[in-house]
Amino acid sequence: MLTPKDIVRLLIVDASFENAEMVTNLLRNMGFAVRASRVEEEEEIREALEGQAWDLIVCAATLPQLRVAQMLQMLAQSEKDIPLIVVVDEKTDPDDIDEMYADGVRDVVLKSRLLRLQYVVKRELRDLESRRARRRSEMVLGESERRARALLESSRDAVGYVHEGMHLYANRAYLELFGCHDLDEIEGMPLLDMVAPEEHSRFKTFLREYGASEGGKAQLPLKGRKLDGSTFRATLEFTPASIEGEPCTQIVIRDEAYNPAAEEKIKQAQQRDVLTGLFGRSHCFELMEEAVSAARVGEKESSLLYIALDQFNRVRIRVGIGASDLVITDVARTLQQYCDEKGVLARFGDEIFILLVAQASDEQVDTLAEQLRQAVDQHLVEIGERSINVTCSIGLCRMGENTPGVQQVLERAHKACVKAQEAGGNRVERYSPVAADLTDQEKIKQWEIRFREAMDKDGFRLLYQPVVSLHGKTEEVFEALLRMTDKAGGYISPEEFLGPAAQLKLMGEIDRWVIAKASSVLRDRHQAGQPTRFFIKLSDFSIHDKNLLPWLERHLQENQLDASSLIFEISENSALNYLKRMQQLIGGIRALGCRFALEHFGTGLDMSNCLKHLDVDYLKINGAFIENLLQEEENQTVVKTIIDMAKEAGKPTIAEFVSDANTLALLWQFGVDYAQGHYIQEPNELLSYEFSGDIQ
Repeated sequence: MLTPKDIVRLLIVDASFENAEMVTNLLRNMGFAVRASRVEEEEEIREALEGQAWDLIVCAATLPQLRVAQMLQMLAQSEKDIPLIVVVDEKTDPDDIDEMYADGVRDVVLKSRLLRLQYVVKRELRDLESRRARRRSEMVLGESERRARALLESSRDAVGYVHEGMHLYANRAYLELFGCHDLDEIEGMPLLDMVAPEEHSRFKTFLREYGASEGGKAQLPLKGRKLDGSTFRATLEFTPASIEGEPCTQIVIRDEAYNPAAEEKIKQAQQRDVLTGLFGRSHCFELMEEAVSAARVGEKESSLLYIALDQFNRVRIRVGIGASDLVITDVARTLQQYCDEKGVLARFGDEIFILLVAQASDEQVDTLAEQLRQAVDQHLVEIGERSINVTCSIGLCRMGENTPGVQQVLERAHKACVKAQEAGGNRVERYSPVAADLTDQEKIKQWEIRFREAMDKDGFRLLYQPVVSLHGKTEEVFEALLRMTDKAGGYISPEEFLGPAAQLKLMGEIDRWVIAKASSVLRDRHQAGQPTRFFIKLSDFSIHDKNLLPWLERHLQENQLDASSLIFEISENSALNYLKRMQQLIGGIRALGCRFALEHFGTGLDMSNCLKHLDVDYLKINGAFIENLLQEEENQTVVKTIIDMAKEAGKPTIAEFVSDANTLALLWQFGVDYAQGHYIQEPNELLSYEFSGDIQ
C-alpha cells in the first residue's frame, strides 16, 4: 500500500476549514505526508478532478449546495478511481446512509467517531493500491501476451491451442505442418480430424486419461494427418495453458528428430546444484512458487524448512575453503537420506538448505525437523584423517491460504532459523506471529540497554551534512545528524532506532545528548575562528518538555556559546499538531538567541496559515517533493508555491534530498536559497566541506 514516504493526495469537500484541518491532521498522525486541498463548490470540484490525480476524497454530507449523489456522478464522469468517504453527523437518517452505500460511497464515518477514519483510510489506500497494482499487472500481462503471440508466430516449433478438442489458435509453423494457409481453415476443427484414422482409438484413450489427471505435461508419439490426407510421424506435447483468461491446452508438435530424453537430461542438469546434486536455488524458487500458489487457492498446504549450518564460517576457517565444500556435500547426503519421499530438498545458498514438505501436519513436520537436526548433530564428517562435527538450526514456516508470497515465506522461515541460532543453535524453531510479537517486546528491552550504553560509552555519533547557499554566500552551515553504532562499528540508521527510543520515552535525553555534543563541536570551532552553525532536529517529546528551555539557557551560558549558531528544527506535521505549545517553544528558543526552522514543509492544508501562526527563521521543503522533482510537474508547482510564499514572508528556503545536478539546477531557477543532499555531500563525521560559494 501507500507508505508514509509517499505523498497522499487528499481532496476534502467541506465548507469548514476546521473540519478539513482535523481530517488532514488525522492522516498526518498516521505518518503520511499529506498534500491536501479543500473545495466546496461544484465547479471547484470539477476543476480539481480534471486538474490532477487524487488518492482519496473525504466529503462532508452536510453541504447544502451539493448532495453526495452529485459528487459520485462527477466522480464517475471523471473516469477516475478515487475512493470516496463521507463524514456525517449523528442526525443523518440511516436510510440516507444506506443510499450512499448503494450509490457507491466506499464508507460512511460518523463525525463523533472521527478516529475511525484512520482505519477506513488505511483500508481504502491499501485497496486503492491493490487496484492500481492489478491494472498494472493487467497491462503487463497484455503486453506479455502480445509478445508471446509474436514469439509464437516466429517460432519454428508448431504450437496450437485447443479447448474441448477444438482449435482456438495455431501459429504459422503449425498451420504449415498440416498444409493450411490460414487459421480459418482449422479454427473450430476437431483435433481428432488431424490425427491419422488408425491412431483415433489410442488418441481418444490418451485424451480421456489426460483430462482425468491433474493436467500436467504429457507427451504422445503418433501419426498426424494433413488436410490433403497425407500423414507424418510426430510427438505431441500437451501442457495446460490459457488464452485471454480462458483455460485451454497447449500442443507443441515435434518431429521424429526430437529427442525428449536428451532434453529432459539437459533440463534436469540445469535444475541441479553442481556441488551437491540437489535441486538448486533457481529451481527451489519455482517449487516454492508452485507450493504457495497451491496453498493460496486451498488445493494443498505445504511447510518450508530453512536449514542453516551453525557457525559455518568457523568451520570454513578451520578446514579451508576447498574442504568446506566436502562438509556441505556430506551434510547434503545425510539430509537426503531422511528426506526421500518426505519432501523436496534443495541447496539454497552456501550452507543453507531448503526442504519443502507437502500435506503434512505441523506435528509431522516438527518430528521430521527434529530427526534432521539430530542426524546432522550425530554425523561425523571425515576430512582426510580428521573428523569434524557440525550442527544445524532449522526454521519452520507453514504455507496456507493467507500466505502472502514466496519472499514472505522465506523471510518467516529465516527469521525462525535466526532465532534458533541466537538461542545457541542446534535447535528447531517454528515461526509464529505471536512469538514474533514477543520477540519485538524483547528487542525493546535490548534497545533500552543499548541506548544507555550508547549515551554512557560514546555509542552515538553525529554526522554532518552541509547546507549550501545557491546564491554565493559562503557561510559554514551543517545539519547535525544522529547515528548509532553497531558492534561492527557501522552505523544504525535513525529509522531503525528512533521508534524504540520513542517507545521507551528516551527521546528527550537523546535530544539533549545531540545538543550537548553539537555544542561542544561548535565551541571548539568558534575558538579556532570558524563561525560554524548547526541545524539540530528536535523530537516531538521536546515540544512538551517544559524543562528544555531552562536547561538550554544554562547550557548556552556554561559553554559560552553564540546562541545564533544553533538552529533547531521540527517537522511541520508535529508543529501543526501541537500549535499552541510550538508557539511557546519557538518564542522561547528565539528569545535565547537561537533560530528555528520548520522541516518537511509543504504538506499542510493551508501553508500560509502555518506561517501566520509560527514565526520561524527557515523553511525546509519536504524532501518528498524534491526527490521526484524532475519527473513530477505537480511537485514543481508545489515547490514554486512554497518558494514564492516564503519570499513574501521573508523566510529563506532549504531544499533537502538533492540527489543530482539537474534537480539542483532547477531549484536554482526556482529561487531556492539553500540546498542539502547526497549530490552535494553525503553525511560525514568530518566537517570537511569547502564552502566556496559556487556549487553550480
